[in-house]
Amino acid sequence: MWRQAVSMRILVSIVCTVFLVMFGWTSSASAVTDGRPVERPPEWIAAGYSHAWGGQVVLCSGTLVTRQVVISAAHCGPFEMVRLGGGTINSGLQVQVKESFFNSGRDIAVHWLERPVNRRVLRFNFDRELPLRTSSVIAMGYGDESPRLPSASDLRTTGWQPVLRADSSVVEFGRGRTSLCPGDSGGPTMARSARGIVLLAVNSYAACGRGLSGSANVAETAGWIRQIIAMKLAESNS
Repeated sequence: MWRQAVSMRILVSIVCTVFLVMFGWTSSASAVTDGRPVERPPEWIAAGYSHAWGGQVVLCSGTLVTRQVVISAAHCGPFEMVRLGGGTINSGLQVQVKESFFNSGRDIAVHWLERPVNRRVLRFNFDRELPLRTSSVIAMGYGDESPRLPSASDLRTTGWQPVLRADSSVVEFGRGRTSLCPGDSGGPTMARSARGIVLLAVNSYAACGRGLSGSANVAETAGWIRQIIAMKLAESNS
């Protein structure tokens, strides 16, 4: 999934190490910039399955942000099912997806699960200024360097120093050889805020070691996401 970084600033490495240790996202490896399996997968991490592209199974990553909502990337298409909290794409709690909503302009998708789940969630960021104040980010996903669909990819994570685009729509990272790969799309890019660790952006495009990868800034679509959640909750209570 991840390729080892050629270089990374010492400050980013230290911050990312502390960040990972706090949440148990560590392994026996000595660095945090080369991507490694997550020993204790968080309950909110999701692997999504779709037949959006000509009947072929498409795997993407995602994040549980409420007990009935998974956020992922719009280009992954509608999810039919997700697995939550798994260390690999074939493990975790399986839940069917009832309905999917897309903001293709921002590459964000909201997937409404068929039922609420008793799992911890990762709150999403709505502070548009947070990316400007963020010195390091952590990305996570089920990607694989192989172009084929991985059958048992591990959940992996790594840290970067982000670069915000001028229009604030995308958080780019991965200078050198470290980057996202196929299957990481839709997964979380996280940062620390006054509210704790939040979902800063959704993994959008994967260079897989051939350039910059990028994640769609969640704050740019926070209002849209909230409207969908409110609409679905109103329907459920009617």
